Amino acid sequence: MATHDYDIANQSGAAFRTDLNNALAAIQSNNSNSSSPATTVAYQWWADTSNNVMKIRNSANNAWVELFQLDGTLTLEDGSASTPALAFRDDLNTGIFSPNADEIAFSCAGTERVRIDSNGKVGVNTAAKSVTPQKNLHIAIDSEPSFLLTNDTTTHTDGSGTELKLDSSGNFELLQRENLNVEIFTNNTQRMTIDGSGRTLFGLTTSQTIGSTTHALEQIVVTANQTCLSLARFENAAGGPVLNLGKSRGSSGVYTVVQDGDTLGNINFAGADGTDLVTVGASITAKVDGTPGSNDLPTELIFSTTADGASSVTDRLVINSSGSVGIGTSSPASQLHVYDSAAANDTPEIQIESFRPAIRLKDRSGSSASAEIVGDDCMKFSVSAPVDDSTALTERMRLDSSGNLGIGVTSIDSALHVYKQTNDRTARFQRLSGQHLDITQTSGINSFTSTGKNFEIGTTDSTDMIFDTAGSERMRLSSSGTLSIGTTDNSVAGNNVQGISLDGANGYFAANRSADESFGFGRGNAGQVGRFFNGGTNVGNISVASSTTAYNTSMSDRSKKKNFEDWTEDTLKIFKNLNPQKFNFITEDDSEEKTKGFIAQDLVDSFPEAYPVDDKDGKYWFNPSGMVVYLMKAIQELEAKVAVLEAT
Repeated sequence: MATHDYDIANQSGAAFRTDLNNALAAIQSNNSNSSSPATTVAYQWWADTSNNVMKIRNSANNAWVELFQLDGTLTLEDGSASTPALAFRDDLNTGIFSPNADEIAFSCAGTERVRIDSNGKVGVNTAAKSVTPQKNLHIAIDSEPSFLLTNDTTTHTDGSGTELKLDSSGNFELLQRENLNVEIFTNNTQRMTIDGSGRTLFGLTTSQTIGSTTHALEQIVVTANQTCLSLARFENAAGGPVLNLGKSRGSSGVYTVVQDGDTLGNINFAGADGTDLVTVGASITAKVDGTPGSNDLPTELIFSTTADGASSVTDRLVINSSGSVGIGTSSPASQLHVYDSAAANDTPEIQIESFRPAIRLKDRSGSSASAEIVGDDCMKFSVSAPVDDSTALTERMRLDSSGNLGIGVTSIDSALHVYKQTNDRTARFQRLSGQHLDITQTSGINSFTSTGKNFEIGTTDSTDMIFDTAGSERMRLSSSGTLSIGTTDNSVAGNNVQGISLDGANGYFAANRSADESFGFGRGNAGQVGRFFNGGTNVGNISVASSTTAYNTSMSDRSKKKNFEDWTEDTLKIFKNLNPQKFNFITEDDSEEKTKGFIAQDLVDSFPEAYPVDDKDGKYWFNPSGMVVYLMKAIQELEAKVAVLEAT
């Protein structure tokens, strides 16, 4: 190992020879030494034995550049993206450099493009996004990172082969650019195929015709004991797996409203018939059943089967948008409608066959009442009380083999036999054989017949006749002839006289005729023909004389009043602001003669008693009697003013 300052001084021969040999030794050993040569020049070599590195002096002669290890290992400077450690002679900002310890990167045009980190993860353009590779291969591109796979079959031009990419919105895309398949294998076996027509095939490599002559877009074929399709949901929630079928009249992603009669979805069941899998044996179809709108989709469900000898399905059962079920008919007229289109058919439409065939009816209103129809040696109809359960059924009606109907009786002695076990009421209807219909009440309702007598209903004693609905009394006819509606009180408007009484929340009388008067009141001499009450207090009456009618609408007797005080307000001045109008009522034609009058809203604050509000519709009415008191006081004030004027 030797270094030299490469300055041969003038000296004696032997010394010159030694100095020259030392310079040659330094050159021969590349200035090998553990320390840097004391004298350096640009591009000078130095075999650094301390670090075991061959170095060369840079062009500025101010630093050493490492070239390779002295054991032959080629080494590079770390470099950077703009000055890579290994670059091309005519393109010095493109090459290889080390951005960090145990990492290698490739730059192009001074920008890092690919990096391999210490874990072997490869990042493409990750440095430009200020991230390190996150996976074994990480491509970070501004818009649409992609892979393109081509071969000689697809050709190697843009738009050929198969591409994997993220679109500008971040969606993952697998693009098969050719009219060829996308095939997925497991265990070296092809499991799924998407062919060039967009059909998705499971368990087969080419499409098959199943259930129709049209190749379905999705086909699933299994062999042996495999389950064709299973859906499961594992979640701590009430919902289960869902299979959705949707229909729009628009193109993909366009929600154009469907129309009445459109098919929303089909489920077809087909079987091989020795020729193909085209013939459908049964189907379930959902169709629009009405006019759809936003969040409004009336739909019917149709179940169809193929008859023996037929090649297509026939509708058998329909559940329409109202929930009505039709068997044999597409237009059920009730909750359950069974129709047999055969011209003559003795086969029953509904048949229940068991040891004790029965139909059980259950009340869903919460009363727990039940009913049952049993076919035994006769038809038995049984019901339970509202609080009973299904084990407490009691037979209420029976139709025997002779066609006789019994209600409340099991031993029927006539075509219609009605029996009440208690003695408060009995009814029996029989054939025209001298027998008659009886209605009996312990309080004395008459017996009557339909042959040779008037039809009568009534009582033989002084009890009232009562008419109920919904378990409550609604009308009563007393023994004195008073008719009370909505009340049990036999008196009429506080007077114990014969007549009609209307009371309660429904105490309302209305009459309407297209011609002539709707109702009339009269009496044989002068006096009251009608009285009006509020809570039992007389608040007005109508009376007649020989040729006049008086409407007495406000009680004036001193004995009926209290809390007296003088009315001192100036009433005359409020008449100055009256605004009389001529107008038509809304119900009149514009051509009709206008009515003269006032508008209630203009005057109600000044004359509240004259303009009461209807408690039904909130509209104002005119009460003349309410205006009279104002007119009388105004006349009084006017008279006082006249008296003053006359006195001056």
